[in-house]
Amino acid sequence: MEQHYDFVRYCPVCEGPCTGSYTFKFTLNKDSYVFDIDSHSIDAIFEMQMEKHTGEYHDLPKTVREWNEMTGWRDEDSGTYLDIDEFIKCLDSNESDLNRKDFVAILIRFLRFAKSNNEEITVELW
Repeated sequence: MEQHYDFVRYCPVCEGPCTGSYTFKFTLNKDSYVFDIDSHSIDAIFEMQMEKHTGEYHDLPKTVREWNEMTGWRDEDSGTYLDIDEFIKCLDSNESDLNRKDFVAILIRFLRFAKSNNEEITVELW
């Protein structure tokens, strides 16, 4: 069985996710859990995190630095593991500033559910 959350905003011109999307997924007891979101919505979280940060670059959370440098979980190679705790912190710290709060609470629940079951989340970029 697959449980799929689709929060991708599609382009009004091409009717596709032309700006790209992120797919977060894990498997638990042979069931697949998938969360799709357009890259613009996720990137906005990290852009805000970078703008709010007043310290040194190396003091930013690793998840944010990897996003900015396109390394680690943000590397173009599919199937990279995400640091769930750091990602949740980024979501929590920016939730009030986001226009699309609809997906944030559900994504946080999705991530916490994976963590509570000791599952690793892979990230694929499209």
